Parts: sequence; C-alpha cells; structure tokens
Amino acid sequence: VSRLQVGLQFKTISHPPAAEQNSDSDFEQFRAFLQQSYPRVFSQLPWQVIGEHSVLIQWAGTDASQQAAMLIAHQDVVPVGDEASWTHPPFSGALVGGSVWGRGALDDKSSVLAILEALELALANGIEPARTLYFGFGHDEELGGRQGAAKIADYLKQQGVQLEFVLDEGGVIAQPDMLPGLLEPIALVGVAEKGYLSLSLTAKADGGHSSSPASVTAISQLQDAMNKLADAPFAQRLDYLEGTFGLASQKMAMPDKLIFSNLWFFGPLIKPMLAEMKSANAMTRTTMVPTILRAGAKDNVIPREANVVYNLRLLPGDDKDNIIAHVRDVIDNPQISIEALTYNPPSPAGRADTPSFSLLKDSIQQSWQQGQLLVAPYLMYAGTDLTNYYGVSDNQYRFLFVPLNSEELGTMHNINERIDAEDYIGMINFYFQFIRNAAQGSNYAGQ
Repeated sequence: VSRLQVGLQFKTISHPPAAEQNSDSDFEQFRAFLQQSYPRVFSQLPWQVIGEHSVLIQWAGTDASQQAAMLIAHQDVVPVGDEASWTHPPFSGALVGGSVWGRGALDDKSSVLAILEALELALANGIEPARTLYFGFGHDEELGGRQGAAKIADYLKQQGVQLEFVLDEGGVIAQPDMLPGLLEPIALVGVAEKGYLSLSLTAKADGGHSSSPASVTAISQLQDAMNKLADAPFAQRLDYLEGTFGLASQKMAMPDKLIFSNLWFFGPLIKPMLAEMKSANAMTRTTMVPTILRAGAKDNVIPREANVVYNLRLLPGDDKDNIIAHVRDVIDNPQISIEALTYNPPSPAGRADTPSFSLLKDSIQQSWQQGQLLVAPYLMYAGTDLTNYYGVSDNQYRFLFVPLNSEELGTMHNINERIDAEDYIGMINFYFQFIRNAAQGSNYAGQ
C-alpha cells in the first residue's frame, strides 16, 4: 500500500497532442521507481522500453510448444480536472479513511503496481512458468495507445508471437446498486468493447453586428442540429445484455429474476427503464454525447462559425460510415459539415466459452473470500488498450479485481478517485492467483 501511495505521486498525465506536455522525466522517474520497488522483476526478467516510455517484460516459459499469454495495464492518467474540488490532493497518494486517494488509483496505475507486486511475489516463491508470460505497461492509453500499446503489439507481431489471451482493465466486481435488481456482487468480465468515434459538426453563416441579426445564424443552425440529434438516439439492442443478465438474474429476487432471465420476451417492456440507467443504456445502444462546444468570442459579434464535437461509443455491428450517414439524415442540413476526428472500430465479438475464460473465471472465484461469486461476460462500453492487440490475440478480457459501487466507479476520470487499501491487497492476491494459474498453460487443470 505504501508503494501504491508513492506511485500515485508521479504525474504521468496523458495530455492531448496539441496541449503542453509534461516533461519526459515524469515517466522516467516513475519507471525508476518501479525498478527500485520490484528488484526481482527488473533484474531476473528481460525487459525493454518501447515507444519511449512503455515497458514490456517477458517471463520465458519452459515449454516452447505452449501458447503465450499476456497481462497489460497503463501508466498514464487523465488530467485531474477541478483540483480544488478534490477532498485530498490528486497526486498526494494520501491514505485516509482506509482508502488511497489519487489520480490513477482505479484507472489504471494501481493495476501496473498490483501486477508487479504479484510478479515479484511469484518470482520470490520460485514459480517457473510452463508457458511464456508477457507483461505490457503502456504510457498513452488515455490518448488511444498509438505510441505505447500499439508499438508493443507491433513488436510482438514482428517476433511471431500469437497470444492465447490478453487481460487488461475493464469490468469490475459490481456491487448490487450497479445493475437493476441485483442482490449480491457479481464479477463482470468484458469480452468485447465498444468502438470510439469523435465527430466534429461545423455550421457556417454570415456574421455581423449583434444589433441586426439574421433569422438564421451559425449558432442557431448548430442548435437545431443538436436538438434533432438529442431527439433521435440510436436504437437499443439487447444482444450483449442477455449474456450478462442471464447469469446475473441468479442473484436477483422475483420478479426481477423472471424478467431479466427472459429478456427475449420482456426486453421490449423494460427498454425504457434501461434507457434511464447510465450503465445499462451504454450497454444497449451506440451512444452520442456533445463534449466540446465552440462559437463566438465577443458578446456583440455574431460568429460566422459554430462547432460541436460529439463523442460516440459504438456497439459491435456499427461503423464510422453508417454512423455518419445516420447523423446526416437526422440533422438534414447540407450546410453543416461533418468530420471524423478519431475512430477505433468496435472490438471483434468476444467469447466466454474458451479455456482462457474458464481460467480467468477460476482465478476470480479462487480470489474472492466472501462466498460464491458469479462471473458474467459483458460488453465494455469504455475503451481500453486492447484495441491495439486484436492482431496478436483472438481472446481479450477486460477485468479489474476490485468491488465498486456506482459512486466509486464514477470517480474514474472525475474528482476523488480512490481505492480501498484492503481492496488493493485483494487485487494483488488476484493477480498472483491468475499468474500462477496462467503460468501452467495447458497443464492447468481447473479449480
């Protein structure tokens, strides 16, 4: 826990490319801290820096015929936002009220440290893996991972490495308030993730003095388009919800148990309720929300241009072209231009019937000390570094072994990000268990 506290003090912030960058020393100092804190890992295992600040570690297996596997996490964090609103300073690593506070406590620096804690422990215990394990720690996940995870994946591809699976951040141990009708915690493992698309909509019109406005301005055109888009959300789909709730319904009381175990029948009736719940809504449709709005610069000047940026998260099956076509049809205004800024397609469809998913499920259940814990697949509605690894593995899993309620989950990319110290110990325990199981490869015989 004390090492986590120190690790959260390094300001490894990912800034947008156009913004002022932190000096490289932030990442270099953090890497030096890791080398000092985990001497067995960095002295006994071959490792290298890729893409300036990302780290790749290899733990060679004894059986070259076995397919390798990989654990990843990211060193970088998002900016702190309104620093004055934090209860404890965002780079303090303060241990207060049983929790460690700071940017990266959940997303995702804690995973970097917990994986290294577990790997250090595995080496200390003399574990020898049958199959090779890789550990990758990117440095620009919050910007899409182009200089970090993507270059690690390219390196592995060049080496001819095809991984059985990759485990990254993503799902959590969801507390009952996170899903409708849930009575007990449930582990949600992301087997797929939504795509990422940012669209820039720009309206142009004559400007001039605000004392004699035209009937249509750039702002009014953009306002009309935004209102139309708000009134025309993308259609709901329940296909990725059925696998999650088919299992989660086992931990529900009637009538929720009946309803959510039979979405094929009750789905149309509960869609309006799901639409009002942030997490459930995100799992059932492509979402579109305005995040940046730009227009005038002076109160008595009508701007000639108004712009809004929308961020969309795409369900598998949607792509950039059909999304842009939908937006054009809805706004129905050829005077508004549409430009795609950033695009990552949705992941390939994930599976929960593979040996690697069973290994992960066993490791989760072996690490949970509070009774039986159901493990359910789900659709990850945020983005991860795994989008860069599709070419080197057919199986990608997204899971963080930490129990969270809705309020705690909401601190990611927000103020007051923190992790319970005991939960962090549990995370280390899980990674140790998972590494020990994964190291056996095809020799792993189950629980």
